[in-house]
Amino acid sequence: MMRGLANLGLSVLDVGRHEQYTSHVYDVDYVISCDAGTGLLSPTAPHVWPTRMARVFRIVHGRAQHGERGRLFAAARNGELKGFVYAYLGMQDKHLPMPVADLVPCEAVATYPTNFATMTTEDLDVLTTRGEQLMRVLLPTYCSGL
Repeated sequence: MMRGLANLGLSVLDVGRHEQYTSHVYDVDYVISCDAGTGLLSPTAPHVWPTRMARVFRIVHGRAQHGERGRLFAAARNGELKGFVYAYLGMQDKHLPMPVADLVPCEAVATYPTNFATMTTEDLDVLTTRGEQLMRVLLPTYCSGL
C-alpha cells in the first residue's frame, strides 16, 4: 500500500484503524475534506524523460490519494460514517449540485502550484474563497444532517 505518498491526511480517519498498530485512531461520524490539488491531469503527455517521470509520479500519487478517498466514500456508503464530503479546488464548476453566486471559477485556481512556495495574500484569498464556496454547496447536498 502506498500510504507514504498520500498527503491528504485522511488515513488517520480510516474506519477500522486499530490502536494496536498506531496511536492515531479517531472515532468520527463525519469527514469533511477540502483538497487544494488541481484535479485531473492535462490530456497531453510529455515526451522527454524528466517530464515523463514527473507525470508518472503525479499519476502514482493520484492513485494513492484516490484509494484513500475511496475507502472513506465506501465507509459512508456502508453506514460506517454518517457522512463524507470531499471537495477539491479543481472540481469542474458545471458538475456542482447547484450554482454558486460569485463563484471563484475553477480556472482561477486550477494551475496554482502546490510546491510550498510563499503565497501572496491575493492568491490565498482566491484559494480559500473557492474552498469555502465549494463546501457551502456540497455540505447541504451530501451531509444534510449537519
